[in-house]
Amino acid sequence: LIDSPEHTNRVIAEVIAVDMEKNQVAFSHFESLPASNDRRSRIRVEPHSAIDICIQHPEGNCRATIIDISEKTLAAYLRNTGIDVSREVKLKFELPCSSGSQHKPIVTAGRTIYVRADQRGDPRAHVIIFELDCDTPTRSILSNYVAYRQSDILKEIRHIMEGRA
Repeated sequence: LIDSPEHTNRVIAEVIAVDMEKNQVAFSHFESLPASNDRRSRIRVEPHSAIDICIQHPEGNCRATIIDISEKTLAAYLRNTGIDVSREVKLKFELPCSSGSQHKPIVTAGRTIYVRADQRGDPRAHVIIFELDCDTPTRSILSNYVAYRQSDILKEIRHIMEGRA
């Protein structure tokens, strides 16, 4: 997200290149967020590898892939299935533990707060952001996963930076 004093709305964009030596970042696919971004203000992390998610709806089930996740929200990549996900849905997925050997099953209610067409070429695909309605134990699992991924991401960045030194 890009937050600038020159703009009244927040902007979402895709990072296409980072040059650490020049302190420059190149962006593409700029899009103004149509609504308040308060619901997406928590720390979000991308999974290390693809995590499938089952979206259960009274009209049927569909599968998607998690793009990023926080304690209270989840973004997923979904190809058009004809199922209306604008209402409340049930989300089922598994998160890896810090040990990497076990997975924690997550089942929680979710409500769509933002939908946009995918801008990477598939005209039938969408990015959907769900607000999660988790109980305390599930929120704790999500919080632990976010902290675990933050730690992994920092290790990856250090490794990259050490390779450049």
